[in-house]
Amino acid sequence: MLLPSLSSCFSHHPFVAMSATEAPLDPALYESRAHIPITVVAVVLSLATLLVSLRSYTRAILINQFGMDDYAAIIALVLAMGSGIMVASSEHWLFFFNRAVC
Repeated sequence: MLLPSLSSCFSHHPFVAMSATEAPLDPALYESRAHIPITVVAVVLSLATLLVSLRSYTRAILINQFGMDDYAAIIALVLAMGSGIMVASSEHWLFFFNRAVC
């Protein structure tokens, strides 16, 4: 069976008492790696915001041809920001709820 049994999962939980023969788990197993997707989301959204801003400035101010495709790019950026914020916040908060290492 590929999945661990439920009893083996709870036996390694930090709040369950260990027997005298079990060695404690390495604390590094409980470290969060949430900073990786949060950093990726922040960098990608920053780059997207910069590029859409430059596109909008160029089309609206320099060449006076701001069209429906530009509005679509701004709406897509807003939706991507919402999605990225949800991913980053879920990565941060899920660490606190999923601490047991099976």
